[in-house]
Order: sequence, then structure tokens, then C-alpha cells
Amino acid sequence: MAKDDESKGLESPGTGRGGRFAALSALAGRVLLVERAWPPLVWALAVAALFLAISWLGVWVYAPRALRIGGVVLFALALIVALAPLVRLRWPGARDITARLDRDAGAGHRPATSLADSLA
Repeated sequence: MAKDDESKGLESPGTGRGGRFAALSALAGRVLLVERAWPPLVWALAVAALFLAISWLGVWVYAPRALRIGGVVLFALALIVALAPLVRLRWPGARDITARLDRDAGAGHRPATSLADSLA
């Protein structure tokens, strides 16, 4: 088998330069989305963990009714405030994705951004 035939057999469809860049761009977009969503989710998890810790300690059993209601409302509001930034969460733009690819490439010549450049 010739060398060209071997390379064609090993390369699956969509893994050429354009396919590889599209796959890396999609992955970088998902990573950026997770990085943006992570901090609010951690705060919401912290609020839920604090609520569970107080519940497991039995504070609600010994607290008066008004304090129980106020505590649950307070924790619900804290959870809403912690999750509020997720409402404004949007998919990263193409500029953010290519900037991320350039930063992670470690090359000084901006390889991902240069693909979108055009000649003057």
C-alpha cells in the first residue's frame, strides 16, 4: 500500500484541519461555558450544604415556628441569589473561543485568530 493510501485510511471523515479546528472550538466553547457557570453553582451548593448541616443538627426542631419559616425563606432567597447569575449566562462568542484557543496554544503568533484573518 502506498504512503498516501495509508494516511487516507487512518484519517476519519471530519478530522481534517477544518474538522479538527471545529472540534477544538466546540470543546473550548463548552469549557468556557462551564467556567462561567461554575462559581454560581459552587455558591448554590454551599448554601444547600449549610441548610443541610443546620437541618441535620436539629436546629429546626428546637426553633420556634416563626424562626423556622424565616430560616427556610432566608435559605431560599440565598439560593435564588446564588443562582441568579446563571440567568445571564450565554454561550461564549467566537472571539472568546478563539482567544481561549490562542491562550492555550502557548504560541505567540495567535494561531486560531489568524485563521479568521483576511488579506488587505
